Order: sequence, then structure tokens, then C-alpha cells
Amino acid sequence: MTLPENFSIYNKLVNEVPIGLYKVRISPSGSHELVHCNQQFAESLGFAHPKEIIGKDARDFHQSREKFEAFYSHLIRLEEEGKNMNDYIVEILNHKGEVRKVEVHAKLLQDDEGNITGRVGAEKDVTDYLETKQQLHELTTDIGKVLHSYTSTLINSKHTMDAIVRTLMTAADARPDNKNLPDETKIIAKIYQNLKGLQGLWTKFLEKKETMEAYPGEAAANVDRLLKLLMSMRTEDIQIQQISLIRDVSVNLRQQLKIIGKSAFPKELIKDFRRKLENILRLCNLVSLARAIDAILEMETNVNNLRGYVLTRVQEKPEIQRVDLYDLMIGVVKEMGEYATLRGVDLRLNLKNIRNLYIEGYEKDLIRIMLNLVHNAIKYSWVRKGNARAYIIIEAKQTFTHALIRIENWGVAITKEELENKLIYKIGYRGIHSSDRRRPGTGLGLHDALKVVRKHKGKLQITSTPSMSNRNMDYTQPFKTEVKVSLPIKQDI
Repeated sequence: MTLPENFSIYNKLVNEVPIGLYKVRISPSGSHELVHCNQQFAESLGFAHPKEIIGKDARDFHQSREKFEAFYSHLIRLEEEGKNMNDYIVEILNHKGEVRKVEVHAKLLQDDEGNITGRVGAEKDVTDYLETKQQLHELTTDIGKVLHSYTSTLINSKHTMDAIVRTLMTAADARPDNKNLPDETKIIAKIYQNLKGLQGLWTKFLEKKETMEAYPGEAAANVDRLLKLLMSMRTEDIQIQQISLIRDVSVNLRQQLKIIGKSAFPKELIKDFRRKLENILRLCNLVSLARAIDAILEMETNVNNLRGYVLTRVQEKPEIQRVDLYDLMIGVVKEMGEYATLRGVDLRLNLKNIRNLYIEGYEKDLIRIMLNLVHNAIKYSWVRKGNARAYIIIEAKQTFTHALIRIENWGVAITKEELENKLIYKIGYRGIHSSDRRRPGTGLGLHDALKVVRKHKGKLQITSTPSMSNRNMDYTQPFKTEVKVSLPIKQDI
């Protein structure tokens, strides 16, 4: 008898496909007899060849008859619902006595009268995969807990620093637009004035020739050297990097002053010198603390976004919610308010067109990505010269089918290549110009934003274009960057 050509093809497929295939027949006595299986199925149960297993009762492959009944009842229930069994995890006991987890895809077989006569199925050993997945789940959860503790530490540190800043700051040090924050430009100018005052006092010291013989010569030489170092700086040269140098030199000067103060040096001049030194140290500490608070706010947002991104991978899928988009965006703006103020960036809002606008979605995901998008716009805005302040625009409107949110800022450019090749959406990628001023980041924000927007069946569009005066695509000049998020108002997601 000549077998059909396709028989040999199917026989080859059955034996070479890397998945266990089998057929079970229910005998009149009620046993579940294995009547056929391929090599992969036999090996998954610890046997060398199918002939060693054919004829055995398939119920014995399960850990217990109770667990088999649970599996079989579920298979029958699916059949009654007109469904097949897919991706069902069963624990089996192999020939070596090992418990393994297999992923089962099965279908019941029935005769013409509808009686169940057996089943056919395919299964794959997923024990190692599931163990790795569980370990990854536990690790990810632990990372989320660690990041949460980091956030708590950052917040506590910020509260402590806020209290110290209020203690150090006078009304004259505050910003005109915010009495609770120090004006760094004003404070640096004061530091320079105090340095000039120290130089003037030292000149008076040197004019007291009648007491020069009583001065400790080495201390006087040290003071003179340290003052020359300080006075070599101009106001425009004093940046945050120089603040620590000024502080260290001032501390050293204070030590030298203690030595000089024990001589016949005029006491009033000593007191004036000491007062100016203390004021310089106060102002230096004020600037450093303000910068530290700014860094904490930066890191707090990054850590929170990273934590939210990590935990969404291990948490159970949340229920779809009815989200008030206006309230969500107002909350995002409020949370970013302090960071924007510290960065000298105004937030210009036009959200009235989405009042009472609700969308169906995942609120936590939407809050996280909107916080990140606004945070990026603030972080990458360039400070403007003179009295003009940097600003970002956050506006929204709605069409018949969609809510449209636009965030615009002027500052760090995104290159044409990064946009065309979609590099900015790659996980871990940070823009070529993103760290031009040591701006920290995780490289997850836009990757996460794109995934969340797509999960909501929306669109994310980003453009970065040079200013009108920047006709040569000069990336050292500010670009206008626009982020547009389109979300369906009513959509099954």
C-alpha cells in the first residue's frame, strides 16, 4: 500500500516540531490511554522514546488525580463554551519523579453523538521560563520598594533643606516673585560685594604700620594670598562650581583670622572682617542648598517615574477608569510648579477647552507620562538673558473624537536624525544634546510615554525646529520643541 505524499510530510512535521504532541483515548473502562505522541512529548516526561509511554494512562502524568480532575473539568467547561484550551499551566510528574510545569493547548474529541472519546493536544515545558519570570517579578518588586525608599529619603532631605534655607535667608535674599526661594543672581552679587569689602578691610590692616611688628607674619601672608585668590574672580565668573571654592577659602581665612586676632590688631577691624566672612559663608551655603534642592526635585521626579515604569510591569492590569483630563493636567502642573520656579521657568496654561472632558484610560499611567513630559520641557528650557523669563506652553483642546494636548518649550534641540530614526523612543536612549549642562535622566521617559499613548490607542508626535534666526540648524542655539499627545475620548482600549 502506497501512503499519500502528504502523510510523510505530516509525519515528519509531528516528529520534528519542537513541541510535544499527543492523542489520548478514553477507554470503556474510563482510563485515559495515550495512543500517540511524538518524540518531544516522550522526552518531556523523561522517556527516551514514544514506545516506552504509549498505552499508559495519561492521568498518571499529573501530580494527583485531584489535579487531573481540575484540569479535565476546566477542559470540559471550555468545550461547553465553544472554546479550546490555550496557555493552560499544568504541573506534571515526569519519569524521574520531578515536578515540571507545562503549557497545554488541548481540544476534546467527540463521536457523532457528542460523547467525549478523548483529546488531542500540544504542550511545552515552561518550568525554567516561569521560574525566571517569578524571579524577575520578585526582583522588579524589590527594585520598586528600593526606589520608593529613595523617594522618601529625597523628600525628607528636601524638607530639611527647605527649613535650613528659611533659617539662612533674609528678606533681601528672596526672589521678587517668590519670597520662599533665594534669588541666586542677587546672592552671587552680594558675595562679590562682600569679597570686595574684605579686600578693603585688609588694605586698612596693612595701613596700620604701627602694629605691623606685632602681626604673625605667616598668618598675614596667608590672608593676603587667599584674598588675592578670591579677588581674581569677577561677578560673572562666580558660578556654582566656584561657590565651594569661595566657601573653603573663607573657612581658611577664618582660621587665619583667629591667629591674627590674638595680636595687637585693631579689634573693630577684626570684627568687621569676621562679620563679612560669616555673611559670605551664609550666602555660599544658601546658594549651595538651593542648588541641592533643585537637584533633589530633579532626582525625585526621575526616581518616581522610574519606579512607576518598573512597577507597571509587575502589577496586575488595572481596571479602565473614567479620567477627568482637566483635573489630571492641573494636578501635573501643580506638582511641577516648584521645580519650574527653581529653574526660572514660567508655566503658561490654556486648558479651559478640556474642562469636563473625560476619557477612558489608566489614570496612573497618564499622570506618570504627563509629569515626565512637562518635567522634560522645564529641564531642557534655556534660561533667557536679562529680565525675560523662560516659559513653556501647556495647552489642550478637543475635537469630536480626540483630546489634544500640546507642550512647547524653547531650548535643547533634538536632532533631525534622532527624530527620523525614532532614537528618542528607544529604551535607555538619551539625546545627543540632552546632557549639555549635566542634566540627569533615565532614558525611559519618551519610551514609556509612547507605550502608554499607544495603549490608549492614541498618538504621540514630537518635533524640534530651529528658531527663525537659526537658519543653519545650529544645535548650539535654542530650538522650539513641541510634544503633541492625542487621546481618543471614547475608545475601547
